[in-house]
Amino acid sequence: MRINQIKFGAVASYVSYGLNVVLTLLCTPLMIHYFGDDEFGVYQLVLPIVSSLSVLTFGLGSAYTRYYSIYKTQGDETNMARLNGMFLTLYSVLGLLAMAIGFVASFFVESMFPDLKPASMSLAATLIRLMSINMGLSFPVYVFTANIIVNEAYFFQKIAAAIKMILNPLITIPLLLLGFKSVAVATLAIVLTVGMGIADVWYCFKKLAMKTEFRHFDLALLFDMLRFTFFVFLSNIVDQINWSVDRYLLGALRYQPETEIAIYGAASQLNIYFMSMATMFSGVFTPRVHRLVASHRPDKEVSDLFIRVGRIQFMVLSFILVGFVAVGQGFMRFYTKPEFVDQGVYIIALMLMVPTIVPSIQNLGIEIQQAKNKHKFRAIVYFLVALANIGISIPFTLMWGGVGAALGTSFTVAVGNGLLMNWYYHKHIGLDIKAFWKAILRIALAMLVPLGGAIAIARFADIRSIGQLLLWGAAIVVVEAVFMWTLGMQKEDRELILSMLRRLPFFKKGASK
Repeated sequence: MRINQIKFGAVASYVSYGLNVVLTLLCTPLMIHYFGDDEFGVYQLVLPIVSSLSVLTFGLGSAYTRYYSIYKTQGDETNMARLNGMFLTLYSVLGLLAMAIGFVASFFVESMFPDLKPASMSLAATLIRLMSINMGLSFPVYVFTANIIVNEAYFFQKIAAAIKMILNPLITIPLLLLGFKSVAVATLAIVLTVGMGIADVWYCFKKLAMKTEFRHFDLALLFDMLRFTFFVFLSNIVDQINWSVDRYLLGALRYQPETEIAIYGAASQLNIYFMSMATMFSGVFTPRVHRLVASHRPDKEVSDLFIRVGRIQFMVLSFILVGFVAVGQGFMRFYTKPEFVDQGVYIIALMLMVPTIVPSIQNLGIEIQQAKNKHKFRAIVYFLVALANIGISIPFTLMWGGVGAALGTSFTVAVGNGLLMNWYYHKHIGLDIKAFWKAILRIALAMLVPLGGAIAIARFADIRSIGQLLLWGAAIVVVEAVFMWTLGMQKEDRELILSMLRRLPFFKKGASK
């Protein structure tokens, strides 16, 4: 049953993610249309502010999984119950703290963003309160979700996550069509958090027989956990700074910046989807990395896996990026609005996507560092890089608005996440970085001709209709596929794809004939 749950969970996660992306891509232009530029900009401004409250978990989620697994292996039900009680208490208090901070922050919108329009300030305050409630409620709910995962109830967990992931945009779209705006969308998020939280609580107590003990709060264990998770916490702060600071700077430094934030937010959302394509794939190999390191396998074996995964990630991301170079301007006309294209939304999206390719195709290296307990360097370097991002982005934002903010982030991500981490992988982690980039170079060279074609399409094809978008999109996909298949892929890549195709019903029927 466990194997079936894992397989079903994996399929459900990919399918639900794909549906969520499609539905969200439909939601964004509807939001821009029905919210209006100002309200969409305020919504995009508030999102990263409230999401930064998630750092209050201090990265303790990984500690819960670690210690619960230890107690479960030992059959220590008493300490399992005490751990559950301790985390429920702790996360409930932190959730209330997150709500309190959010509500206090809502009264200082005018101080934080003095150049917002008066109506935008009032709306921002309301949205901060609503989103803070949602964030606070999600904290104790997380404990039940983590308990489901650590007990390997993948079937329920993936189905529940898929339902929430799909329901959000699926309900948002009719709300927008009925005339509801950002306050209704933020309220919907609270309803979904409560609804799915109730489902998780029911499953934990009724199906998993989860036990809780609140009388013994082990402070010594908590401090031990905090030492274990400190650098995870630091990494969480870095992520919040790198991917949230630009919108905050636009709100704080630009005059009536609602439209600029709306443009940057739409471009940033695409970049999040772009990066997640790599993360979804590498996550499958996380257990294998830890097994290889724990069993003291040679560095070459770990490095070979790192290279193999990175090659596949680069093939996928380069394929998407070249396609976006070609038809991105036309796509952005429909994804956002024509005026946003004139104001640089396509350029901002490209500036965010290009430097994130390197850390995205090397994100398995993060797991290798953690497995070897050598992740402190990454956390410290990324923290310094995030501070540099703020320092560089401030003058750039003042001079060039959203394009300047994206330029500052792009530069620091390229230097810190690219150059410095590759040096560290080579010198201290034992990965063969020269072989890695040699493998990547073959794919990059294969994509040079398609990239030239993509630039030509972007320069000379004035895409202003869905038909033109599909036509030119299909053309560049065909060119990319031919060059990737003949020059970029290795023999084993082609054999893997062919073997997967042969399993499809259509090919099975053709073979039987």
